[in-house]
Amino acid sequence: MRLDIAIPAYNEEKIIAQSLDKVLSFCAQGFKEHDWAVSLLINGSSDNTEKIARALAQKNPRLKVEVFLKGGRGRTLKQHWLNSEAEVAAYMDSDLAVDLEALPRLLEPLIKKIKDISVGSRFHPKAKVKRSFWREFISRGYSRLVRLVLAQPYKDLQCGFKAVRPQIFRTMAHKINDKGWFFDTELVAWGHYLGLRIAEVPVDWQETRLGKRHTKVNFLKIAREFILPLIRLRRDILINK
Repeated sequence: MRLDIAIPAYNEEKIIAQSLDKVLSFCAQGFKEHDWAVSLLINGSSDNTEKIARALAQKNPRLKVEVFLKGGRGRTLKQHWLNSEAEVAAYMDSDLAVDLEALPRLLEPLIKKIKDISVGSRFHPKAKVKRSFWREFISRGYSRLVRLVLAQPYKDLQCGFKAVRPQIFRTMAHKINDKGWFFDTELVAWGHYLGLRIAEVPVDWQETRLGKRHTKVNFLKIAREFILPLIRLRRDILINK
């Protein structure tokens, strides 16, 4: 089966070589029976991320490098998945906050074709999470807000560790329009309301797993920016019911 593992990256020159080495090595060992590739999606970067990645790609044909002039995780993932020829496509954050041991669990339901979307969950009973108090506080607060506003069962919509069947994604992509981080919430919420089969898998999630930097996300700003999109998403879903 053809697998595509995407890694969106924005100005990640300090960690990208280490991240790519880890992912390529893991896939080489774990997915020997599949035709797999790792796609680095460079979105709007201005540092040496592309230069480093292309040097690695020359040594490893399994690594593909795509450059998007306009940034945004949602924008790049949507375009990449719309054009994907893989049977199963996944993505993970470039800092590898999720331990790679969860990757086979994430992909298995889609490889077996028993699910359409698979999401990593930091709130799963079997998940292991190490992060700052404020990150935990905001994440749990957002989880409660989403379940209240959208009345859907999934607790962790924003974990940067998801997989889809591209042929299914293409049928719903017109409903998913956020160009940034809210893309993840739209993907799961629309998947649920369209009746798609969604798997939740536990992850081992650790902030600054690579030991290079703390997260670049301003959580209070993100929390504020998510409220209006969440309200609009609820409106759109109600209109389409």
